Amino acid sequence: MTPQQSAPSGPSAADAALLSVRNRFVDTIPARLVRFETFKQMLQTGEQDPVQVLAAIADLAHKITGVAETLGFSEIGRLANAVDRRISTGSNTPATCGRLWQEVAAPLEHLLDEMESHLDT
Repeated sequence: MTPQQSAPSGPSAADAALLSVRNRFVDTIPARLVRFETFKQMLQTGEQDPVQVLAAIADLAHKITGVAETLGFSEIGRLANAVDRRISTGSNTPATCGRLWQEVAAPLEHLLDEMESHLDT
């Protein structure tokens, strides 16, 4: 081997660090799923102010959006962004939150399914 050639090495320190952060993101998925499911239950039972619950869903989805896309979970990021934007740009008032929830329920379910799919890998 000449001085200009180097032996193949394992992952770089940056790759190892990114993998560690990706793994921590996946480790947070179960707790985030529980939070989303709790919010869904609150909306279905009416035990909490639906305006606040929808805002909490949007907040959690917003936090997931940027992190997921940065770490290479683009579909999670895209779906989380869709949920966040729909709530954030919709009319989230006591009079309209029922309709808004109906519009967000299916996209949120798609997000949860995508998040769950990363637990299986």
